[in-house]
Amino acid sequence: MENKSKRGRGKIEAVIFDFDGTLADSFHLFIKAVNSIREKEREKPLGKKEIEQLRNMEAREILTQLGLSMWKIPLYAKRARDYMNKNFRGVFPFQGTEIMLKQLKNNNIRLILLTSNKKDSVESFFKKCDWSKFDLLVAGAGPFSKSREVRKIIKKMRLDPKKTILIGDETRDIEGAKKAGICSGAVAWGYNGKEILLKKDPDYMFNDPSEIAQKLINDNEKQ
Repeated sequence: MENKSKRGRGKIEAVIFDFDGTLADSFHLFIKAVNSIREKEREKPLGKKEIEQLRNMEAREILTQLGLSMWKIPLYAKRARDYMNKNFRGVFPFQGTEIMLKQLKNNNIRLILLTSNKKDSVESFFKKCDWSKFDLLVAGAGPFSKSREVRKIIKKMRLDPKKTILIGDETRDIEGAKKAGICSGAVAWGYNGKEILLKKDPDYMFNDPSEIAQKLINDNEKQ
């Protein structure tokens, strides 16, 4: 069943969270950033139907669908990220996120944030939400370097890979976790749709922020 853990591992002692689409409700801002770029390139803005189609595609499929060649990716990614960082005041956490993080922390689970956003943007977000629960913030990560960043975090924090999980909202988060040899968790409320996330066979599928704490804590108690 999708709502049960499929891993044969030990207790989860550390959670590495993705940011956009996982903790922060920023998808609307991402679409605005993409359409801003398309407008400058004299291309049509993405409509609702196109957006829904893109949510059920993997990252490289999206690039193909948008007609982006590989050499343009760094430029477009920088433009999108700059736009989002400039307009980050309009981004807020998903409902229930604050309680979920507190529950994990109260159960002695270490919390790490891994994001491609600029550090100052994320820190201002933390102040706005009064978040002080994270043991480590890794900002400015490359969009396709999850496994490498995860390995660095594991080494720096001296984590046990068998007791660590990466939770994100995109297929590349699941792939990154698997390549790094840790547990994978996917959320159904982010950038990628639930259908394509399940095809990547994550260890956990979360349908609501409250399920993250509930399932991880319950599984730990069973160990």
